[in-house]
Amino acid sequence: MHEGIYRHVPGDRTPIFSLVRQHLDDFLTELSESLRSGTYEPDPLLSFGIPKGTSGEVRTLHIPSIRDRVVERTVVNTI
Repeated sequence: MHEGIYRHVPGDRTPIFSLVRQHLDDFLTELSESLRSGTYEPDPLLSFGIPKGTSGEVRTLHIPSIRDRVVERTVVNTI
């Protein structure tokens, strides 16, 4: 399930939200099992640049996957 949901749409994240919603139980079970077994590894960040004013400089944004955001939020809520 992980490969299909997270890696097939590198730019547009909209389909991923609906896939996670459709398979929420599987998503959470897989994530929980990987965290408990110590096999969890974060996904690569989605990186892209946005213009920084009129100077021509570019600011790079690094965005975590939904899976990683769930883990981050769970850790924050636990501590």
